Amino acid sequence: MIVAFSFLVTFALQGIFTENEVYSYNGVPRAAILDQLNDDIPNKAFQEKATEYLEEAGYEVEIFTTKQLTVDFYKNLPKMNYEFIVVRSHAIGNDGPDYYEEEPVAIFTGEKYADNKYIQEQLLGQLGKGAPYMSSQVEVSVDLSGLGQSNSSEGNVAKSSWSLIDTTNPYFLVGSKYVDELMDGKFPNSVIVLAGCSTLSNPTLAKSFTERGASLVLGWDRLVGSDRNDRVTLAFLENFLINDMEVDEAVQDANKKFNLDSESDPIFAYYDKSL
Repeated sequence: MIVAFSFLVTFALQGIFTENEVYSYNGVPRAAILDQLNDDIPNKAFQEKATEYLEEAGYEVEIFTTKQLTVDFYKNLPKMNYEFIVVRSHAIGNDGPDYYEEEPVAIFTGEKYADNKYIQEQLLGQLGKGAPYMSSQVEVSVDLSGLGQSNSSEGNVAKSSWSLIDTTNPYFLVGSKYVDELMDGKFPNSVIVLAGCSTLSNPTLAKSFTERGASLVLGWDRLVGSDRNDRVTLAFLENFLINDMEVDEAVQDANKKFNLDSESDPIFAYYDKSL
């Protein structure tokens, strides 16, 4: 059972702590919630519930929000000895708008983009630039009775949708090349939840995290709305940490709870070292 590793990891990680000794460790397994969406799409209830599940499972939890999640923060993340990491973030994948052709999957830092920063890293393709993709669906009630249409409430609802890329608000992005070449240290067999759009639309970023020491990476196969993202992520955390489900069962059950029976439904999925 994967969740059990958090209580058995102390002895296995003694060698890693020498490399990561800049960060204190008191023998209690540590977890982090990285909420890059905190400024744009705040959800304190998500932070509180995720913290509750992690603490009940025995973790000591720290929360980091948008402005704390700098490029350098991600560089040092492997050394911080977090065994469970929940990343609530804007992200991009190869199924969505083409923000950054050279990086199929990337997550947003909370650091605003500037063309005069990290110049070498940008030139080498280790950092990207991206702007949030925002979408919504609006229901408008209209009277169609004069056109011979049904005057039921269902027949009188017209749905329209809109989407846009907020190009005025770009951030630095980190993807697999950043993880492979610039991150410092190794994750201590960590579980990493990438709660953002298209983070598992292909395995590039997840694979890099496992090669950097993570044991399991979870995320979405396509674009997902923030409400579903938060609800399904919390359902998975409850299943996995509290209800003691195996990862496959925990993921499937979380998806079913919010499934609209549509082929276009985003799927929460996972990637581990064996894949």
